[in-house]
Amino acid sequence: MIHKSFLFLAWLLVSTSACTDTPVERLLPSDDAATRQPATEVSVVSEETTSYTIPLPGTVEAAPGHVAQVSAPISGRVASVHAHDGDRVRAGDTLLELESLEYANLVANFAEARAEETYAEQQAARLETLVEEGISPQRMLEKAVADLERARATTQAAMARLRALGLPAGRVQPTALGQSPTNSLLPIVSPIDGIIEFHGVELGQSVLAYSQMLRIVDNSSVLIKGFVPPDDAADLRVGTPVRIVESGGLSRSLETRIAGINPSVDAVSRSVVVNIISTTDAGWPRIGQTVQLIIQAASAEPVLSIPLSAVVYDGASATVYVQQPDGGFTARRISVVRTNPESVIVGSGLAAGEVVAVSNVFSLKALDRLSQYAE
Repeated sequence: MIHKSFLFLAWLLVSTSACTDTPVERLLPSDDAATRQPATEVSVVSEETTSYTIPLPGTVEAAPGHVAQVSAPISGRVASVHAHDGDRVRAGDTLLELESLEYANLVANFAEARAEETYAEQQAARLETLVEEGISPQRMLEKAVADLERARATTQAAMARLRALGLPAGRVQPTALGQSPTNSLLPIVSPIDGIIEFHGVELGQSVLAYSQMLRIVDNSSVLIKGFVPPDDAADLRVGTPVRIVESGGLSRSLETRIAGINPSVDAVSRSVVVNIISTTDAGWPRIGQTVQLIIQAASAEPVLSIPLSAVVYDGASATVYVQQPDGGFTARRISVVRTNPESVIVGSGLAAGEVVAVSNVFSLKALDRLSQYAE
């Protein structure tokens, strides 16, 4: 007999939970001693801005300004190599030298232009003295001044061509270009402090202009990209706190903030990309790693919030039990906007100030089922 009663009760719960025409709100019985509602803790529905966490994966990349591609500024042959994979270098350190006839011609052109400028300066100074003494006519001085201006323009153009190769201003001088005015060795220097991550040339190798030779990364700071669902992105702002956690459940973590939010949805992931800049701790996180991001978001506007324990589900439908003035409870369907670890944000079905049950809700649900069957 007991076994049959159990089967009947199980059939009762399953059959009633499958009903789809359940009204949005139902009053639970409370006057019958056999179905009296259990002692229940309650909570007041509040309307306020609420904070919640968004866990999501993040990919680690080199931070802007902390990575540099070193390309060949001119075609040539690798004459010497001064740094290799994994070496730490400082900005201005010579990485390698290219031997290039084209570079030698540029150096010669600069030296020639500088010599012409010096001669033109001397000629203009000499004629200025002769004109003052009345020995030479004014037109000769004017021509000398014009020649000097042309010589200076030619020198500036020759210097600009050398600067375009990456030579600093201090090296674009005849004394700094080597003992020979036809020096053919072009030093390639590091543009930033960092570690050589990629070294793609060997001694004696020929390289073409603009081909990549090295990649240098400064891993003191990294860029982490997180992929946020579009609905969650509405509550994010630049400066929102983020905790970076090592994947795999390890204990390392860093605290930082969102540095930027992309305005559009990524075409591949269909997510909104958030950019997070973080300093590293003993080299962690490393470029190429995947980390866990925990974003501490906050709602942009006040929302209705109730404890998670107040909600029960029938399939996809969420139900709460609202306390009535006489102490009884009414079952009411609600729409849920977001489920957080300890709370639920309600879209509709409740109003601020109403009181909902937060304990014994499954007992109330069973009582609700029994009342539906009785009807």
